[in-house]
Amino acid sequence: GDWCWDTMNDRQVAKMFTDRGILLVKFNRCEIVPDIRGLERNSAIHRCYPEYDFGAIAAWAWGYSRCVDAVEKLGIADMSNITFTGLSRGGKTALLAGALDERAAIVNTEAPCAGGSCYRIRMRAVTEDGDRKRSEELDDIVRNFPDWFSPRMPEYIGRVKELPFDEHELKALVAPRILFDSEAKSDIWAGPLCAYQSNIAAREVYRFLGKEENLLWYWRDGYH
Repeated sequence: GDWCWDTMNDRQVAKMFTDRGILLVKFNRCEIVPDIRGLERNSAIHRCYPEYDFGAIAAWAWGYSRCVDAVEKLGIADMSNITFTGLSRGGKTALLAGALDERAAIVNTEAPCAGGSCYRIRMRAVTEDGDRKRSEELDDIVRNFPDWFSPRMPEYIGRVKELPFDEHELKALVAPRILFDSEAKSDIWAGPLCAYQSNIAAREVYRFLGKEENLLWYWRDGYH
């Protein structure tokens, strides 16, 4: 879904996949809902379904499933080895898409920040370059990107502990399939500790299903 970023247009990026026998399917999620503040809820998909209050993240997640439909219809891929992946807001999107579409055998969310790590846990830390940073919080994301989520989300500004559910439960919906969380040590805004804690909580469901080995995470050096 990250084809809206210039790096995803790079043939060398695609070659990293194809040289390993992996089919890379890219789509531009902004063609479904533009990632421009104030325009999101005027998109074609919102006009088609005015009775629903979904935000951009949900609409973008829907795009993953439509790509899988196309791949299946074309008969060009091993349908038992589908992976959803995305970075940042794309990581939020890939996680939701993978929780909803069980055709994804592997769900790789990379540095999804709030909306993909954990709302209830916050962190303050020093980066490898000595800068003091904090993690993104629900209040930040709702104020800066109000159209990414349901219009009911602002009700929880300053009331994060009252949320009916959090990201560990969304991650648990991927179980028993493979959930692979990628984080960067100095990407404090993404809340790597928050992600770690929600992974630990989601792991209880994987353990219950006898698939604890299917919950994985990787921490690299560097930033977002």
